[in-house]
Amino acid sequence: MPFIRLHLFGDLPHGFGTRETGVSELGPFGLSPEELLSLRQVHGARVFVARGWPDDPPEADAAVTDRDIALAIWTADCFPVLFYDPKRAVIGAAHGGWRGILMGIIGETLRVMVEEFGCRKEEVLCGIGPGIGPCCYEVGQEVAEGYRRHFGEGVLRERGGRTFLDLRESIRLELRKAGISPERIEEVSLCTRCEGELFYSYRRGDRGKLLNFIALGGRRCSS
Repeated sequence: MPFIRLHLFGDLPHGFGTRETGVSELGPFGLSPEELLSLRQVHGARVFVARGWPDDPPEADAAVTDRDIALAIWTADCFPVLFYDPKRAVIGAAHGGWRGILMGIIGETLRVMVEEFGCRKEEVLCGIGPGIGPCCYEVGQEVAEGYRRHFGEGVLRERGGRTFLDLRESIRLELRKAGISPERIEEVSLCTRCEGELFYSYRRGDRGKLLNFIALGGRRCSS
């Protein structure tokens, strides 16, 4: 498969995209582009509950569903985060940019899964996709101070008088705070800016976007 997949999710249709993947590569999963629900991502913390097809792409940075709807998140340095409750057959997908993470998009996605579908946080599996790493993600003092207050010094790196932010660690901390144990979290530990042959990166000047998705329908795929 051209998409990067998680062992934790087994044969559930899902994947993190690369430069070589797009909606035309959904076929092996038994999905078509028309089955893909994309959001109007605005770097916020709103979660859309997909119980059917909206007339227009909803303005939100995460979606959850128990229907045969493929959820899409588009990224190019921000982190895609996928959620799966195998017991209740509920999925979620979140767009983890620095604003959304600081506003609580990760915990909010889990809260909606619990309140809308009866999920139990300790039974949810989570996958963190590729995104810009602390090796490359330099931030200003205002952003750094916001993360320092919320997450502590552990998500910041100081090098040569510059400050770098570890968004992946921030997501880990949010998941653990919400009650997700480490063994139920899997990561793709690749930096989108470093791995230019694999990924688009806004910080590198690219304008393409990476497709990341998860679905209950479609065709189960062997790992």
